[in-house]
Amino acid sequence: GIVTPHAHDVLCGRGGGTNNHAGNEKFRDIVNEKKRLYLNSSKREKPLVSKSIVEAVRAQRPPGRFLQKDDKTGLWYDIGDQKAREKTSQALREGAPVIRREISSSLALLAAQMAPGQGGPQGQSGQPGGSGQGSSPGAHPPPPQSHPSSTGGSSSSTA
Repeated sequence: GIVTPHAHDVLCGRGGGTNNHAGNEKFRDIVNEKKRLYLNSSKREKPLVSKSIVEAVRAQRPPGRFLQKDDKTGLWYDIGDQKAREKTSQALREGAPVIRREISSSLALLAAQMAPGQGGPQGQSGQPGGSGQGSSPGAHPPPPQSHPSSTGGSSSSTA
């Protein structure tokens, strides 16, 4: 068993002491950097994201370990790669609904910003103006556009 964990170790288990440990803070930073990648990954790709984080922790010098305390002996033991990946996957899922909402609202915003830039308004605004000038305004479909607003306005003012 391990008597004293070092700064690269990730301490597993509940309690304020584990959260404030330097290794846990570094682990959370790595997890937060990869969260969006994880949430956008396929079911097959997700374990690879978790594995890459476990490998990043273990690749430090000295190597980081995922440690669990044995309450009987007071010593720390490495939980192994499988449990480390499970812990990492759980950490990657934390806050997922909020992040998914952020991603979808960002995508919606992006789509709204891109729609005008697709040349839609430019191409359309040029065409009706060109065809409307040559023919009489009364016989063409464009004038009814002004009718609903005027009838809507008068009906709301009388009611």
